[in-house]
Amino acid sequence: NPVWRWQEWLAAPFAGLRLQWQAGMAVALLSVGFVSGTLVTSRYSSNVGNDVTQANIAGIHSISSRPDGGLDISLDTTHRQTIHGSLADPLIRQVLVSALGDYNSGVRLDSMEQLRNPALAGDPQVRAALVLSLQDRNPSVRLKALDALKGSGADFAVRQALIKSLKSDSNSGVRIKAIELLSGQPDSPAITALQQSAASDSNSAIRLKSAETLRKWNAPVEVY
Repeated sequence: NPVWRWQEWLAAPFAGLRLQWQAGMAVALLSVGFVSGTLVTSRYSSNVGNDVTQANIAGIHSISSRPDGGLDISLDTTHRQTIHGSLADPLIRQVLVSALGDYNSGVRLDSMEQLRNPALAGDPQVRAALVLSLQDRNPSVRLKALDALKGSGADFAVRQALIKSLKSDSNSGVRIKAIELLSGQPDSPAITALQQSAASDSNSAIRLKSAETLRKWNAPVEVY
């Protein structure tokens, strides 16, 4: 059938897309609704052309701070350009969130450095992106994500992600930071996770820290 052959021809270039790109899209999709509601209708303080506000972002190349406290972000839409603005600009925040799904770990780290600003702690889109970044393949990105989530340890989704990191993250530094963020308040899931960690984690420092946290909570160290 000629129509089927035509459809197969269109689909062929996309058959080999890398898994990292697919994972990155999960981060970008967190804020699709936010983008559709703001990029077209809002006016921004940043120096942004209409083609940027109406086009999908194809890739982020660099993120750098400006002397005035704003940011320069080099990106691709239909062509490469640089946008300027501060963290108060919704578009700048959206581009930083999108950058967390970029294939370049350096870009992801630069974006994370900006997103861990305490002023963004209450932004639900940013928080959701940070939680998802706890699954990033680069441990440095995961560590920065934990730094950015400080103060959000009472949030249910954040605590679930912290417990998962404590149980399964391959990096001992990530597991230690997860304990620190969980230690703000006790609850049953955290107690259970810390008991298991105190009993069986491969790292002695993590076993000790888990036990210390349980004692601070007046919770039993032993697993029952």
